[in-house]
Amino acid sequence: MRILSRYFFASSLSFFVIVLLVTLTVIALIEMLVHFDDLVEHREKVGGALSYLLIRVPSIYLRQLIPIASFAAAFLCLGLAARRQEIIALKSGGIPPYRIALPLLLAAILLSTATLFINETLLLGATREFTRLEHPGQSVVFRRGSFWYHKGDAFYNVREADRETRTLRGVRIFRLDQQRRLVEALRA
Repeated sequence: MRILSRYFFASSLSFFVIVLLVTLTVIALIEMLVHFDDLVEHREKVGGALSYLLIRVPSIYLRQLIPIASFAAAFLCLGLAARRQEIIALKSGGIPPYRIALPLLLAAILLSTATLFINETLLLGATREFTRLEHPGQSVVFRRGSFWYHKGDAFYNVREADRETRTLRGVRIFRLDQQRRLVEALRA
């Protein structure tokens, strides 16, 4: 990797981290102010309130903030380089525009891979813990939107669940055999 590529790659990742940390801090402060009564009422100690906040903010907001921070990092990286006349200097030096964009694309691919890993490990656990804290004693929480459920050799996909009438709409059932191949698909 050349010096120019390392510069734009490191610049993009550093802007990503800065934007993500700033937005998470602002959202945590807003959440603390908006849900202050819940924090004080249900959490006896400061550590309990802080852990509740550290579970709540990522489980609700981090999925949306990572793409926004990635876009803002690429925008800031190129925007500040253009403002400082670095892009013009690179073009006049004979460096094609794709050489400038390639490190940003590599940083985006790296962030996408890291986001996939974070979504499937950390955020999934944080969301489960947050749901357990918000709805103690309930194994299934009905809310708007589609969800999946697995039991035995069947997978269930529910498009919508109505809590008041306790009805499910758009239910699809997928049965699997011992080799985990699809045997039957039902739509209700």
